[in-house]
Amino acid sequence: MSAEENENLLTNEDNNDERNYDTFYSDQSKTEKQPKQETRYEDPNLTSDLATIMHLVKGNIGTGLLGLPWAIQHAGILLGPILVVIMAIICTHCMQLLVKNSKFYSRRLKVRALDYPSVMYHAAENSNVDLIRNNPNFFRQLVNAFLLITQLGFCCVYFVFIAQNVRQVVMTWWPGAPSDRVFMAFTLIPIILLSFIRHLKVLAWFSATANIATAASLGIIFYYVFPGLTQKEMPPLVNSEIPTFFGTAIFAFEGIGVVLPLENQMKNPQNFRYILPLGMGLVSSMYLLVGVTGYIKYGEDICGSITLNLQSGQGSANLGKLLYSYVIVTSYLIQFYVPIQIIEAAIDEQANHRSLIFATMRVLIVSFTCACAAAVPNLGDYISLIGAVSSSVLALILPPLIDIFTHHAPRTYDHTLFANEDDEGIESDYVVERSDDVIQESPQEARSSRMKLLYCKNIFITVFGMIGFVSGTVAALKNIIHDLSHADTNDICSGGTNSTGNSTLWL
Repeated sequence: MSAEENENLLTNEDNNDERNYDTFYSDQSKTEKQPKQETRYEDPNLTSDLATIMHLVKGNIGTGLLGLPWAIQHAGILLGPILVVIMAIICTHCMQLLVKNSKFYSRRLKVRALDYPSVMYHAAENSNVDLIRNNPNFFRQLVNAFLLITQLGFCCVYFVFIAQNVRQVVMTWWPGAPSDRVFMAFTLIPIILLSFIRHLKVLAWFSATANIATAASLGIIFYYVFPGLTQKEMPPLVNSEIPTFFGTAIFAFEGIGVVLPLENQMKNPQNFRYILPLGMGLVSSMYLLVGVTGYIKYGEDICGSITLNLQSGQGSANLGKLLYSYVIVTSYLIQFYVPIQIIEAAIDEQANHRSLIFATMRVLIVSFTCACAAAVPNLGDYISLIGAVSSSVLALILPPLIDIFTHHAPRTYDHTLFANEDDEGIESDYVVERSDDVIQESPQEARSSRMKLLYCKNIFITVFGMIGFVSGTVAALKNIIHDLSHADTNDICSGGTNSTGNSTLWL
């Protein structure tokens, strides 16, 4: 079953709900063009602009936000924020590349929408490199594999976060509370039940309340962080642990996997060009504020989540931890949406008891993420590893490669489909005209020097991502090995309270 058919299955979309693509051929006159507005009326499950931006913000603001102080600790109070801004710009640009190329192939193929793996498939088909062109399905499955690793990795991190923060709250009244692994098991049941929500529109209600909870919990965090901040000793300007910083920072920009599903689910997809930079601008500003102030406040004692540093036992601190735990539950549901689409797409349409199979798969996958979280219950290490291994591939390496395959090594695709891309909010960076079987640059649009710069830009982003992938993965694995050999479940960064007197640890 194709990705498009699977999306229709999951959202019960009307098979007749298709965009009119005739307006994108360059030989049509302006009087022949259809209206620019793309609106899908048939399906009540499509999301509004407001719901989409809430999903985008929620898809990026999660444990990564609270881990930014820990990330900046490894780069320095000066170098860290500079690198965060650079990575925010690059990641947002890569999201734009992905959306732009998805629209290009959608219009070329005259389909309503394409997901990330399908965009990668058609880009590989268009490559001039024989090895790539002859194996497009490998690249589709490569994206599927990393999407599964990334999104399920996020879900594993969320289990660790919820368990450790809730445990700190419970230890206020129950000093002998069990370890965070037991709390992960307690969390498993409600998340399994919530995982059966199948529509993003329903999740919009969770996103709305979670955004309110995020604002409230961040207010509580700042309530503890800001007082006495100016009296704190300034941390080192530059630190040398850049690979660890990279893994944690790229993890924070965790929304690449949900960009296309969000755009594809919109009633007015042409508005996504405004929603993406707006949402990512808000997210990046919050990253800098939390990252810088959190590191200055707690210095070298900062944990993988700043919530764990809040003073245990105080009502407002406990409320902040519980509120953000609810936020992370909502983030789990949004991130879980992508891998379950991929997995359910692999199940034969003709299979018996498909509903039962789907339900069983959801239970097993949620349980699997809980088990993985229990294996490495160190939030900072987990964030760094998932970010370096998979987030770097999806967010930094593959989007520029798709752009290169599509526009810098074109074979048979009619690039006049881009002639009117500005009508829909997509940059027309690669406008060429086709004469018979030969693609030639239009004299008035000849921008060879710009094309070279764009090519170099894509190569730079790809190499940058690969360096981060290798160095970040090695650094994260070293940290995990070290922390597992020096585990202390009563440590504050493991959900404890740093007290050893009355605690009875389970497991």
